[in-house]
Amino acid sequence: MEHDDPRTKNKTLNETGTSAGIHALNIVNIVQGLVQDLNDLRAGKLTIQKANAHSKLAHEILRGINFVISAQKFIEGQAIQLPSAEPSKKNKRSRKAVVDLESS
Repeated sequence: MEHDDPRTKNKTLNETGTSAGIHALNIVNIVQGLVQDLNDLRAGKLTIQKANAHSKLAHEILRGINFVISAQKFIEGQAIQLPSAEPSKKNKRSRKAVVDLESS
């Protein structure tokens, strides 16, 4: 199943945030694969050993994704906001007030 949301197409996890990153990392496909494995196991199409191997692999992939998301949240929490290069609205008003007083 492809994710065709135009807002997140061709963007990285950092650009789109965690929820959109779920689609970028194909978590939906991993879960769907596990559901299919369970159905196949119940129908006798998949051995217990193969289903167990698939679940362990999915578990390790999801642990890695969790690690990436946790690291991203930690880094974002440590980030320092830099002052804006443009003057704020408050500064623009105070400049106008000075200009108005000088022109009077």
